[in-house]
Amino acid sequence: WERKEEFQFENYAFVDKICYFEALCTQNGHLQIYREQAFAIKAELENSIWLVSLKTGNAAFIDCQFRNLCDSRNYAISLKDRFQGKTALLLGGGPSLDLILPWLQENREKVVVLAVSRICGQLLAADVVPHFIFSVDPHVISYEVSKKMLQFGDQSIFVHSNHVSPLLLGQWAGQSMVFGDVFPWQTPLNKINFHTGGPTVTNAALQTAIFMGFSQVIFGGVDLCFDPKGFTHASGSVERSAGPLLGNGITVETNSGEKAESIPDFINAMRIMEEQTAYAVQQNCRVINPIGQAAKIENVEYVQLDKIDFDPPSQDLTAELSGLFPVADSKSRAKHYQVLLRELHRVDKRMVKIRKLAQKALKCNDGLFGRNGVKADFKYKKQMDLVEKQLNRDFVELYPLVKRNGARQLLRIARVDSEDEWTDKEIEEVGKKYYQACLSSVDTLRQSIKDAMQRAKMRLVEEQEFPDVNQLIDYWRSEMTTGRIRLWKKQHPQKWLQLEEEERELCSTVDSEFEASLKDAETIQLKQKKAKLGLNGVTSGALNYFKAGDSGGLLRLEEGLAEHPDREKSVMLLLFVAGLREELAGQPQKAIEKYYQLIGETANFLTEEVLLRILMISLERVDMDDARVAAECLSGISVSYLPYYANILNLTNDKVGALDVYADYLEKVGGDISVMLKLGRLYRELDVSEGARLMFESVLEQDPQNPIAQKMLSELDKNDSMQI
Repeated sequence: WERKEEFQFENYAFVDKICYFEALCTQNGHLQIYREQAFAIKAELENSIWLVSLKTGNAAFIDCQFRNLCDSRNYAISLKDRFQGKTALLLGGGPSLDLILPWLQENREKVVVLAVSRICGQLLAADVVPHFIFSVDPHVISYEVSKKMLQFGDQSIFVHSNHVSPLLLGQWAGQSMVFGDVFPWQTPLNKINFHTGGPTVTNAALQTAIFMGFSQVIFGGVDLCFDPKGFTHASGSVERSAGPLLGNGITVETNSGEKAESIPDFINAMRIMEEQTAYAVQQNCRVINPIGQAAKIENVEYVQLDKIDFDPPSQDLTAELSGLFPVADSKSRAKHYQVLLRELHRVDKRMVKIRKLAQKALKCNDGLFGRNGVKADFKYKKQMDLVEKQLNRDFVELYPLVKRNGARQLLRIARVDSEDEWTDKEIEEVGKKYYQACLSSVDTLRQSIKDAMQRAKMRLVEEQEFPDVNQLIDYWRSEMTTGRIRLWKKQHPQKWLQLEEEERELCSTVDSEFEASLKDAETIQLKQKKAKLGLNGVTSGALNYFKAGDSGGLLRLEEGLAEHPDREKSVMLLLFVAGLREELAGQPQKAIEKYYQLIGETANFLTEEVLLRILMISLERVDMDDARVAAECLSGISVSYLPYYANILNLTNDKVGALDVYADYLEKVGGDISVMLKLGRLYRELDVSEGARLMFESVLEQDPQNPIAQKMLSELDKNDSMQI
């Protein structure tokens, strides 16, 4: 891995040409260390790819930055060292959230509550109001799992990335703070600000808490592993309703010294958190996790809640927090939108100039080799160089944005598979694709600029003395931000009172639409999670635990299966896992009894594995009757089991039957040398010397130096000569 640069890792990652394959030894999991190493490598790989993706400036992230320009007014830099000597309770969505909430309900005055946005539904149910809510993800799914946070708009502060979901920020009715650069290009309007990264919102929240100056940060729901029943998140979450994640196979040590399952995403977050907590120690910030079932993380102390000393926040915390924000009235908001419009108009004009230069470069590229009616002339190469120089020199604040926005297209042009000299055709094609990608990127950015200008104009309409309510509602609906009706009413109470009755009724209808959307539980993510949290991996996961002798892992699987919503499959898997656990406990008869309950008239998804277990136990107990039945059934499932069946027939002195089964297998499969040797020996035992000779000669045709076949043929020749 240290040599990844030699293999142009970043170049391949840029163009999505990295694939991850597991060796057979890790898939089979005969040794637990193989699985652990495989997951460690996968976590390292995913983290490296994630870091590379940050450099590409994902276009979706940039688009969300544009969409958030109107609403990213207050900078998180103002949070610096505001809470020195205080204690933060950082709440994530892990299973232990259920354990920490009752304590929090009784001890709210002791801590400043920092919550990730996805748990706001649980906080509402527990009547707990967070002081700060965090979100970073730009995707629609983030809105779906976090939309309950919008009900805290009057009480909490929203701390978010510059590319957070616009559906959250655009409908947030309270105070908010952005971290990162507000504008995706270089401009004096980008004030000095606090920056933090991922890969998860919990990582971002922790980094912010350290920046805020807290003397200690307590985790709640920051487990980064499953609970004993296989649930990844707390009650009330989308993931919880979808069911437990079982048979994963990655294990981590918990604070209490037990083992728990985890996934690569959590492992990756843990690695980043170890770096963050090391920095926290340097800043004299103590990080504590009071939950025994949470994953053990370096620099995170395991201290039970009743052993922690608290220096509670001041009684006037609400006033203290409100002092972080400048006075916001209609006049100041309108000024912000007008400044934004001027900047967007300026940038759009410069984008037009960049586009013209890119078009000029394309024409020069045609002229370089005489294409599209342009006479070939090397002068075009010099002109192309001048264009590129001008783009980098005169548009230093915007050209990097064009390249970042079009990074995926631009990076696909790069050759990562050869160091040979480029042909003229390749040079021409690369030049053409490069500037076409630039043009495409400029057009996309100009559309984002146009949309941002329209958004700023509609925000100005909101500030008008007599706004066109119908126009506003049509726009809010088009942007899927009907929740702005509540924000508008809050910011303009007098204008609300002045509305006509018909306008009020329309606003009430929109408010009802928004309220209904907040209650919609069957989200896209829930459907995806239900599909992902199926039971397909449980069988292999159970066998991995069995092979590793991990009875605890099997017990955790049983606990999770007992609560899985797919009752038809989970009941069967419960019997299978229970059988494996009985085997590890040295109770083969009890295991056999469990397995026989899974054998029916028709095969099911467990039949093959169950028959294999019955076969193994029967052979260990020298119960050849059961072994013979199991092997016969297996041979009906797959031809690959025919040799096992033949071996058992041979061991039980049914040599003719064994001979027939070996012959049947070779007829279907062909030259399996090991089976050919067995059949040859069996022929010899039955005094069918010609059959034996045929088998051994066939082996030598494939493997002329095979010592067993040579020896057997020599003995046959010797016997034949003695008979003569």
